Amino acid sequence: MKTLNISNSKIVKNFKNFVFEVGCRYKNREGWYEVVKIDEQNITVIFDNGDTKVLNKKISERIHFNISIEDEKSIPAVKSEADFIWTIGALSNCEMKAEIVNHSKQGFLKEYFNYSGKSGSEYIYIINNPEKWGSELRIKISENIVNNKRFCLPNDVSLARGSNSFLNINNNRFCWHLIKFFGFCFGSKNLVLKNIPEKYLKDFEDGRKVI
Repeated sequence: MKTLNISNSKIVKNFKNFVFEVGCRYKNREGWYEVVKIDEQNITVIFDNGDTKVLNKKISERIHFNISIEDEKSIPAVKSEADFIWTIGALSNCEMKAEIVNHSKQGFLKEYFNYSGKSGSEYIYIINNPEKWGSELRIKISENIVNNKRFCLPNDVSLARGSNSFLNINNNRFCWHLIKFFGFCFGSKNLVLKNIPEKYLKDFEDGRKVI
């Protein structure tokens, strides 16, 4: 397996037909956000930190396009790339699920299909709550993995206490990163992954042995 580099030409081609969709995720200089409402001139969005804003649609299109060119890389800034790939291997054994609101269902499932080739999952739960705006993605992870000295996450990804002896990664951006670049799917096992650099294949396989 070799690292996949997505060319700028592919991004430019996609941008020509670009339209915002409710339930899909985009990015500006403040971070990743999900579109929850679209008007003629503006979009209403919710950022991963929970902030809700109204943005100019045309300006947001251009910013997202420019950042997409900058961000097409599979390994984020981490202390150790080898340990990060070990962690990817360990996370491939963990359960990942999503809770999405009904009005975001169509856009969310379309984006998930574009990245994974899957039309849905029993681990995607539809929440009918008018007070809930955005989607929430979560990875359930064992303390055995977290306590391993090789466990390595990006600095902006944290852990939260879950049920029993498990912890959760509650970070939409990171979960989408795993889906987009490494071939993760919602569920409890990810057997076929992609974009693992050849020099880190052993680290990846070592991580997969830890549950």
